[in-house]
Amino acid sequence: MRHPIQIFALFCLFLVACTTPQQKNYVTPNRSQLEDYLVFAKDAEGVGEGLMRLAPAHWDYIDGFAPALIARGPLLSQGGSEHRGSIHVLKAENAHAAERFAKEEPYYLAGFYSNVNVMS
Repeated sequence: MRHPIQIFALFCLFLVACTTPQQKNYVTPNRSQLEDYLVFAKDAEGVGEGLMRLAPAHWDYIDGFAPALIARGPLLSQGGSEHRGSIHVLKAENAHAAERFAKEEPYYLAGFYSNVNVMS
């Protein structure tokens, strides 16, 4: 049986995958001219309560990029009981824009990530 956090994470990924920018009436650049980037962020030790406190700001920030997001979700421990990080797959104009997305994210600014990698 899946842990409730795992079920929630899968539901979030499903929503992002099923909701296209056209359905939300967003105006976006020509997506075919954008590149795909993976943003992998690993949590720092002992940030659990801080993550929960800052979650609304994190979600608001990420929701602002909905037209560019391909997938997003938390990285969870084996049993699904601990948050270990975040993963975002997005379309961006270039590596600098993808880095800016990662470095202006509220969890990053609060020092909650021990490591953030942006890969194309």
